[in-house]
Amino acid sequence: MNKKGGTHFNARDESIFARYLTFCGIGIQNAQLFEMSVQEHIRNQILLKLARGIFEEQQSLERVVHKILIESKALFKCEHICVFIVELPLEDEETRPDAEKVPKHVPASPAKIVLSSGFHIEVNKDDGVRNMSKEEIDKGLLATVAREVIFENRLRNIVSADEEPRLAEDPFTKDMGVRNLMCIPVHDAKNEIIGACLMLNKQLRNFTELDLDRVQSFAVFCGLG
Repeated sequence: MNKKGGTHFNARDESIFARYLTFCGIGIQNAQLFEMSVQEHIRNQILLKLARGIFEEQQSLERVVHKILIESKALFKCEHICVFIVELPLEDEETRPDAEKVPKHVPASPAKIVLSSGFHIEVNKDDGVRNMSKEEIDKGLLATVAREVIFENRLRNIVSADEEPRLAEDPFTKDMGVRNLMCIPVHDAKNEIIGACLMLNKQLRNFTELDLDRVQSFAVFCGLG
C-alpha cells in the first residue's frame, strides 16, 4: 500500500514481491514444521509420564482414574475433563466376544447404558479430582452424551453450545459455561467399550485435528489403565 517514490506499483514491483513471497512461504512452512515437532515431543513426554503413572498405580479404579486426570491436565488446553466408567456385568472369560464384535454388555439404547462412576477435574484449579454424584451420573447431560458416544462407538465434537440445545436446560453444566466439547469412547485391550472421556471448553478456539490425535492417544492409555 502507498508506494514511496512513485505513483503506483509496476511490473518490476510485482516480480520482486512474488520472489519475496516465495522465501516467506518457505520460512513459514519451516516454522510450522518445527512447531509441530515440538508439540509432538511434548505430547510424547506427557504420554510417557502418564503411562508410567498408570502402571505404578493400579490398587483401585478410583485411584487410577484420579491419576490419569491429574496427569492429563498438561496434555489438553481445555477447562474441564470428565471420565465416565461403564458398569460391566461379570461374565465368563470364555464367553467374551472377539475384539472385533460389538460388546455384549452394550444395551439396545443409550438410555439403558449404566454408568458406575464419573470423575471430573477443572484444569485451571488445584482442587483435584471430583467424584460425580449419583444424580449427576443418572440425570446429567454430560453423562447422557457419554452414553450416546458409548452406544454409537464414535467420537463426537460439538464446536458450539448452539449445536446442543440441551445444555441450556442442564443444571449440572450451568456453572461450567460449556462453549464446546469433545467426547470419545474408551476401549480396553479387548476393544470393548468401558467408558467415555469428555473435554470441555477448549481455550482460545475449538478442538482441532491435533486435539483429536491427543484425545485418541489419551483414550488408549485410559483404557489400558
